Amino acid sequence: MGQGPVCDKVETIHAVAHVFDQGRWNVHLLQQWLPRGIMSDILHISPPMSRRLDRMMWALSSSGSFTVSLAYQEVSQPSPRSMFFTNIWHPLIPAKVSFFMLHLLGSRLPVMEILHRFQVHGPSRCWCCKEPGVESLDHIFCIGEIPSQVWQSFEGSDGSPGPAFTVRHMLAKWWFRATSKAALKTIYRILPCLVCWHLWRARNTMLFDGKRVTAVGIHLRILGELREILCGRYPNLASGGLSWHSLLDLVVKRDRSGRISWHKWSRPQLMIPKLNVDGCYQAERAGEGGILRGPEGRFIVAFAKVFDVAKSLQAELKAVLEGVRLCVQRSFAEVHVESDSLLLVRMFHTKVGIPWWFMRDFEELLALRHHVRVMTHCRREANRSAVGLAMESITQVPIQFSSRGGSYP
Repeated sequence: MGQGPVCDKVETIHAVAHVFDQGRWNVHLLQQWLPRGIMSDILHISPPMSRRLDRMMWALSSSGSFTVSLAYQEVSQPSPRSMFFTNIWHPLIPAKVSFFMLHLLGSRLPVMEILHRFQVHGPSRCWCCKEPGVESLDHIFCIGEIPSQVWQSFEGSDGSPGPAFTVRHMLAKWWFRATSKAALKTIYRILPCLVCWHLWRARNTMLFDGKRVTAVGIHLRILGELREILCGRYPNLASGGLSWHSLLDLVVKRDRSGRISWHKWSRPQLMIPKLNVDGCYQAERAGEGGILRGPEGRFIVAFAKVFDVAKSLQAELKAVLEGVRLCVQRSFAEVHVESDSLLLVRMFHTKVGIPWWFMRDFEELLALRHHVRVMTHCRREANRSAVGLAMESITQVPIQFSSRGGSYP
């Protein structure tokens, strides 16, 4: 009750199951066992819908289970996020490259500039220049002769936004390159990591194997690995022999060509009525709407109603509950429910866990499960009638109309 357990405020301890019956609190027993102030607070709480054993909930997790990691995150101070360390992690960047970039940005690569700090002395000669210079991170990854040629080979026709004199500056130039195309943003995020990775491999090949690698060879290796990474998303890149500019053109062209798919309401495969529902939550107001059609697609009844909830998922659930109850009132024992909330449908089929704060509301749907023959997901475009009713309920008074009377919207 916010001030400690209720059992500490009563003389005799009773189970919660003893003070409610058929989904309602037993006010007579509450008056006998509890002080008046506590009883009024309890009556404002909805009684549990199931007979499951009570368990403690950890409010910091969606499942309600306690984990040490969540407790650590709660007591530890969040550190500011770095743009550089954030951009090196991406599903399309190989893990070995991301870990390499982590060492590069942390100045933990064994180049002579870094080794000198640990009193390790030796000849500091770079591999990338005709007249070898000091081997530093900025030199072998950015301003050296071969690194400069490699970076320049990937510049577009618009040219570079300006010279870069450090590896961090070069990375920032690519990651912040202005573009409105999602495909190019992905490439501009992956490419700098691959360039640094292959420059490091070329350095080690020269240092340990004595084989010199040219800028053209490094460019082709980078381009080949980038093409392999993008082939899963853009199959037209599988053919070899693509230049850098050809690859960009194909990716941009593929990104422009969107796929058109047709979505419409379909009749139920089972010979039972089909209920389409939708819940919406806008500007701290929630509404629900639904439409029931017969197996042949004939309109039967529809509803629209406004109510108070705190989350959009609760609005979707309230729409399902209202529609199923309406079907039961009209003597439909089983119904096919269709919703555009994929998360709610997956919860109904136990494919995902149910958040602890949502469990009480979801138990109401489980209590009506025997009336739901099947529950499926549909696109929002195929659910436009229910969506329109839900939006209408926010601005209008609650309405209900059927094929037997009333006006259609």
